[in-house]
Amino acid sequence: MPGDGRGAQTVAWRPAVDGIAEVFHARFVDHAYPAHAHSTWTLLIVDTGGVEFMLGRDRHHIGDREVVLLPPGVSHDGRAATPAGFRKRVLYLDGPTLPARMIGPA
Repeated sequence: MPGDGRGAQTVAWRPAVDGIAEVFHARFVDHAYPAHAHSTWTLLIVDTGGVEFMLGRDRHHIGDREVVLLPPGVSHDGRAATPAGFRKRVLYLDGPTLPARMIGPA
């Protein structure tokens, strides 16, 4: 993965696979995402380390080998939960991959 000199490494691509809009792999140490939302379903897999994020008014933490699935339009942020950072893989899934009836209160 290409690096930025501060410990961040990222690679993203659009595979020729039905149902997957984009793939993103990253290793971050001190990067923080501001609040944002995606127009697709977002499947996040944390390979190593930990990620903290706000979802609504609640703070969440996911770590090694944990998975989160966010519906389209859900605002969240994100940052490393430890000084060592984290490594993640993300799949952005096209709308028809998961039905719209799955979007709503959990």
